[in-house]
Amino acid sequence: MDPSADSDSAALILEPQLQDVNSLIKGKHRQGEARDADLAAELSKTELETSSCLVSDRAMSKSLARAIVLDGQPIAAHADVEQQAQHDGEQALTWDTRRDAQRDAQRDAQRDAQRDAQRDAQRDAQRDAQRDAQRDAQRDAQRDAQRDAQRDAQRDAQRDAQRDAQRDAQRDAQRDAQRDAQRDAQRDAQRDAQRDAQRDAQRDAQRDAQRDAQRDAQRDAQRDAQRDAQRDAQRDAQRDAQPSREPLATIDDEMAAKLMCLYIDDDTCSQAGESSSQAAKRAGPAHRKGQCEACHTEFPFFDLARCPCSHEYCRDCIAELFRASVRDESLFPPRCCRQVIPLGLNQIFLPQKLVAEYRAKALEYETPNRTYCHEATCSTFVPPSSIHDGVATCVQCQRETCTICKGPLHQLECPEDESTQQVLRVAAESGWQRCYSCHAIVALSTGCNHITCRCGAQFCYVCGLQWKSCHCEQWDETRLIDRANVIVHRDLGEEVIDVAVLYNLIQRARRNLIANHECDHEVWQMRAGRFHCDACGNFLHLFIYQCRACRMLACRRCRRNRF
Repeated sequence: MDPSADSDSAALILEPQLQDVNSLIKGKHRQGEARDADLAAELSKTELETSSCLVSDRAMSKSLARAIVLDGQPIAAHADVEQQAQHDGEQALTWDTRRDAQRDAQRDAQRDAQRDAQRDAQRDAQRDAQRDAQRDAQRDAQRDAQRDAQRDAQRDAQRDAQRDAQRDAQRDAQRDAQRDAQRDAQRDAQRDAQRDAQRDAQRDAQRDAQRDAQRDAQRDAQRDAQRDAQRDAQRDAQRDAQPSREPLATIDDEMAAKLMCLYIDDDTCSQAGESSSQAAKRAGPAHRKGQCEACHTEFPFFDLARCPCSHEYCRDCIAELFRASVRDESLFPPRCCRQVIPLGLNQIFLPQKLVAEYRAKALEYETPNRTYCHEATCSTFVPPSSIHDGVATCVQCQRETCTICKGPLHQLECPEDESTQQVLRVAAESGWQRCYSCHAIVALSTGCNHITCRCGAQFCYVCGLQWKSCHCEQWDETRLIDRANVIVHRDLGEEVIDVAVLYNLIQRARRNLIANHECDHEVWQMRAGRFHCDACGNFLHLFIYQCRACRMLACRRCRRNRF
């Protein structure tokens, strides 16, 4: 077949050949046998069909090529138009996106600028507040250092002046004594030379004997006077240090009934011949019961101790009050509703050992300028009866302690105790203060500068002088704000509020603290929740009491027996 012939010619050539092949196939033959002619015809038919397909495919390819040649330019032009439109759309979209991005960038820049300005303002305010606080602290520290330096300089000057005066007096006395002795010796020598040796010897012997007798008499009189004065002073100190013996309280009918129920049985009453009226009084209230104010348990009335405020405590609870006052000086003497619970007739509800410990602690707590054994492993309180001539003898270990420097006994002037000086340096560096009465060191964490020591002394935390005798500030602003923060955040819990609202709440709490800095805690309200007592630090799981005025939290025990 000529490859250059067109498709029509090829079709015309192939069609007769296919017809001839079909006619050959239709001839007669034996059934079940394949003739060679049939096989050749089949092969020829297959070849012709293949050639026909090739011719058809070639015609289709030419048609496609012709269509591409004819439609290529319009399609390319249309594609260019579509591409230009797509490019214009992308540019428009890019321009809108850029404009939105610029608008968002301007909005974000303005928001960031406002936020940065607010943050900078807050930071500047905090920095200024810290700088002012540091400047005030430095100024106060410098003022305190200058005041302490002036006080130390004055004290040193006075001590030096006294020491110099004593030394000069001793030197003058010695010089006068030597001069008098020399003058007497010269006068006696001249007189002895003029008079007879025997007469002068007798006269000198008599004079010396009289002088010695007078000197001994004067020395004995002075020693006796000093001993009597010291004994009287010690006796007065012991009398003052001992707890004031309460006058025998009048036994009212209530106490008489309790004593009768506790100590008088039926046999005793029958032997004593009790009257019918007394028997009626004794038998009537025996079955009465009362409730303990602390544990809220009912007890027979004769097992309850009544306080001056009419509250009643059982034996265990009243013993715990007295035991706590022995352990903690701030709870001494035991109180209820701000009234002292006297030992007096309440001894019948207390163990004898506790009564003895309470009386010993009463002597210790009521002794001014106490002295304790200098031995660290002992540290026992030395009562005034064991102090003689400035020497305190421990009743436990028998060691001697100087009552001036509180250190071991020494012969010369009191040396500076290095450990005490180190503690005082740490206290000065930390801003702590020392009680002018008992010399205890006090560290203020919260509240005003009005300090009430465990010994009862009241002084200023800034200068250490007696309260209301100085012109120091009554509040430290940092401690005031810290306390206000504690109160506000304690009320809020985990609630998150706006910064401005939080600031207003803190300022309100600050003003309330200033207005109620001398609160008497007269009105309390119960508050449910889990809180720590501000006085003793105990943790309460269910509820606590809160002062309506100063917002202090207190447990039931502190509310009744501490404030």
